[in-house]
Formats: sequence, C-alpha cells, structure tokens
Amino acid sequence: MKKFLICLFFLSVFFTPLFAYDYLINEMNVNVEVGKNAVHKVTEDYNIYFSEPRHGIIRMIPVLYNQEDVRVTAKVLNIQCSTPFESEVEDGTMLIRLGDEHTLVRGDKSYSLKYDYDLPEDVNDGYDDFYFNLLGDGWDVPVLTFNFSVFIPISLEETRIWITSGRYGSRQPVPFNIKEVSDGIIISGTVSELMPNEAVTIRAEFPDNWYEGARKLWDYREQFRLASFFVSCFGIIIGIIVYMKYGKRNPLVITARFEPPEGFNPMLVSQLLYGKFNQKDLTAMIFYWADKGYLKITEEKKGYFVFTKLSDLPSSASDHERDLFYGFFRGVGINEKIDIKKINSSSFYTSVENAKTSLKNFFTGAKELYNKKDKSKCSFLTFISFFPIFSCVFGITASELEIGRSFVFIFVALMYVIVYSGIVTNISIHSENNSISIPLLKSLIPVILAVFGAYFFLYVNFVDFDIKSLIVSVLSSSLICFLGSLCIHLTDYGKEKKEHVLGLKEFISKAEIDQLKRMIDDNPEYYFHILSYAIVLNLEDKWAKKFDSIRMEQPSWYVSDYGLINAYLYSSLLSHMSRNLNLSRAEIRSGRGTAHIGGGGFGSSGFSGGGFGGGGGRSW
Repeated sequence: MKKFLICLFFLSVFFTPLFAYDYLINEMNVNVEVGKNAVHKVTEDYNIYFSEPRHGIIRMIPVLYNQEDVRVTAKVLNIQCSTPFESEVEDGTMLIRLGDEHTLVRGDKSYSLKYDYDLPEDVNDGYDDFYFNLLGDGWDVPVLTFNFSVFIPISLEETRIWITSGRYGSRQPVPFNIKEVSDGIIISGTVSELMPNEAVTIRAEFPDNWYEGARKLWDYREQFRLASFFVSCFGIIIGIIVYMKYGKRNPLVITARFEPPEGFNPMLVSQLLYGKFNQKDLTAMIFYWADKGYLKITEEKKGYFVFTKLSDLPSSASDHERDLFYGFFRGVGINEKIDIKKINSSSFYTSVENAKTSLKNFFTGAKELYNKKDKSKCSFLTFISFFPIFSCVFGITASELEIGRSFVFIFVALMYVIVYSGIVTNISIHSENNSISIPLLKSLIPVILAVFGAYFFLYVNFVDFDIKSLIVSVLSSSLICFLGSLCIHLTDYGKEKKEHVLGLKEFISKAEIDQLKRMIDDNPEYYFHILSYAIVLNLEDKWAKKFDSIRMEQPSWYVSDYGLINAYLYSSLLSHMSRNLNLSRAEIRSGRGTAHIGGGGFGSSGFSGGGFGGGGGRSW
C-alpha cells in the first residue's frame, strides 16, 4: 500500500515515474541550534526509500560562498553519523559520504548526521544576521515531508523572522510556529511535497553585535598597503640604478639632407621612425614606384584613377617591396592597367601582411636598429614594475571578504603593465632626438587615465581602498617601465639612418623657396622625387605649399586632362584609395563548486536558497 501511494504521488503531483529516481526522501528532519559565537549545531535525520540497490547518500555542504563578489569561508566541524562515513572538501564543498562501499541497501533506510557549522563574524552594518538554508537547493530528488526546528537563544518578534521555500530566488513564505522557552525561542514548521532543487531558508535579524566570540575574518590589507610603499620605493631605486648605468642617451646629430638614405624606400622610413606600416605608406609607395618608372597613374575622369604597370621591380628590390608591389598588381602584366576598385581586397590583405613581416625582417643582422642586449634590461625592469602594482592589489583584496576579487584585479594590473610597457617603449625608441622630456610627457597620459580608471572601477564596486596607495603604486610601476624603455639604444646603423631621415625631414620643413627653385632647375621632377617621403613624414601639405609659386612641369608618369595642382594629385588619390582599399582584415567582407548567497539587507526577507549552509545530496 505504501509503495502504491508513493507511486501515485509521483504520477499525480510530480508527473514523473517512480523508476526515474533511484531513491526518495520520505521525510527529513533538520534541527539547528544557533550559537552566539556563530557556530551553529546542525542535526539532520533522513528517512529514505531506495528503489534500487545503493551504498548510501553523499551529503554536499557548501563551505565557500560568493556574496556580491565577496568571498566568505565556512567550516564543517565535529561530524558525527549513525553509519560509517568519509568526508573531504572539494571545490568549495564539504562532501560527506554516508554508507559502506562494500554494502548495498534497498528499501527503507534511516540516517542521522550531526555537525557544527562555523561561520565567520557578521559584517552587516546595524544588525547581525542569521541567514541559513535549512534545506539546500542541491537535492536531486523530491522531499515528501520536511520538518524543521531552529533554536535561537534570544527572544525575537515574528516580524524579524522570515522563512521561504521554492527554487533558488523564490520568496514564497512558509508558515512557522514560535515557542518561547526560558533561554530563547524555538521556530518550527513543516513543508510538504518539495520538488527536486527546491530549498527552505530561514532569515532572522538580531541586534547589532549580538554575536560574540565568532571566528575573525583574516585581513592583511594594511600590511600589504604598508609593504606597497616600500616595494614601490625599492623598485624605483632599482630602476634608477639600471637607468644610470645603461639608460643615458646621446642626442642625435641632425643636419639637413636633400635626399633620402640610399636604398631606403618610404616603407623603410616609416618603419624606422614610427615602427609601423599604414595605408598612408601605401599611397607613398605608389608615388615612389611612379617616380622610379615602375607604374603610370592616369586620371581618366576627375577623381578616378587607374594604374598601368610599366615594368617589374629590379632584382635588387627588398622582399617587403616585392610583396606589396606584386600584391598590388596581382595578375597584371607589363603595360596592363588596373582599377583600384578591382583589387582583390582579401588577396591584397595577405600581400600587405607579408610585406609587414618582410619589413620587420629587413632590420635584422647588420641592419638591426636597436641593440638586442638592451631589450633584456628593459624586460628586467618591466618585471620589477609588476611588484608595486601587485602589492597595491593585495592592499585592496587581501582579506577574507575581498580575496575573491584579487584574480580579476591581478589580471587587470598585469595587462596594464604589459600594455603600458609596450606603449612607453614605442614612444621612447621613436623619439626623434633621443630626448626623454617629450616621451615622458606622452607616457603620463596613459598613467593618468589608468589612475582615474582604477579609482572609478574601485569606487563603483564599493571596495575599501587607499587612494594614496593606488596613486603611488601605479606611478611607481609606470616610472619603472619608463626607465626600462630608456635602456634601449640605437645601433650605429640605426643611429646613422635615423639621423639621415631626420635630416631630410628638417630640410622638407625648413627649405627656402629660393633654394627649392635652384633644385627644380637642376632636377625638374625633384618635387615628385621627394613627395613620397614627405607623405610618410606627414609633411606632404607643407611640401606642396612650398611649391605653390614655383612653376613645374607635369611628371611623365602622370596623365590627366585636368592639369596638375601640387596638392590635388595627392589629396584626391588618397581620398579615393581610402574609400576603396582596405588594409585591415576586419574591414574585408566575405551542482558542485562555490555557492552563491543573496544580499539580505536590513528589512529584507531574503529568499529561498540564498543563505549559508544547505547544499544538497545524491545517492551513490
């Protein structure tokens, strides 16, 4: 008869056949004695029906909680059981295995489990809290009858007590009784027909500081904040020592040059000064190839250009130039034309990427721009720069309530140091006269942004932090990175080429009209010979303006019925290419673990499954 009623219950209420579960909890009784020291004594009695042979049950009790990014640890102590058991903590959960691995049970079986649940001190402001899952939401079978009894050694009004049931987050109230006893109250009640993964949770508010002698939360933030200051000072001292020994630079000697370095095309100039290749460099290379006689530009109608391949590159051309040229004229023969709109963007992108790689490989061996040994000193100081900002992170998170945030903060700090090191190194090695004043000013911008960003992030997340420690640590790490970047020096080859290129830039910027007229008389196409270099040096407009009053003949490689205006050819071609050519691929179209508890809050009823304790279980 009993089995028939159980089966009928499943069919009518749970809509699940009995054989879907290998066991069923007929009745569970939970008794809790709330301790003033926040060590709560829990007794759990189970009446279980096993429909299939099993060894017993595994009780899973959370001991690690995240509450709004706050990590709290509990302890399960003094475990006692009516049957043999084994226990271990795994992934933030206490696992208690009830039963014997050599014995199988079937039918009705009773278990009794006792343990102390040790919570740390209450940190709520204005009240103390008892927020506990009498039945956790981790049980994988129904509970037909759940009885609970909670002893609290203080008299409380009913309005300060809430009990809820249901799935996680449910606020469905549960009726309960309160019995006054000599030393407190007993809260009791019964809940029937609980589905799998449904919980029963109690929340009670006590007067502030009601708990006494509770386990203290560990907190080493002050120690790390103090350490952060000394770590920052020590790191800066190391940075200064390394800089004084290896970082001092001699200024470049810059004299006006009328021609680019021999064998240096505009791509090499751009890589030397700026360390990158962009779409503007492609425009410069088109003018460079035209000036060399490799192609012709025809303006068939206003603002509409086609390019005629006049010859192949000489065998002496560098790999990066060949990658770009033959990618541009892919499938185009001598004296054949190509419309820029018809360039296969996907294929050309591959050619551009190959050209970038070849460009970097150009400056190797005897043509190395920077001393390789210097990079190790820069890397060393970058490594040292981690410590001030890391100590600051632990000055914010090194407590039991905040340690869960440390991994995110450490990752952010690590990314900042790596990215900032790359930024200041790029700024430093590409400073035009090896000076440190301009790179220092430029490097302050990301530091200021980082400080404000970190302050805003921490403020929004309600993290207790010391703004002075934050500023000192970020500034210290940034300064050490900057000093490391100053330790990278040009080789003799790099210094020679950079002085030559900067000399050409000086000439383009400051050349007098009379001097340019004489040079045009000697070489009528001198303007166009230098134009491609003026483009990569961002001086094309200034270069064109200097020739406004100088009469020039149209170059042999440019055909147009609209005449030639110095700046017009560049600007219209660049605008046309920017609309129709993409160098970026992005533009080419073709039950176990950490538990979670709710916020509670003064005047809140809490919700089902939102407290400490509880957990769940399964058979084995």
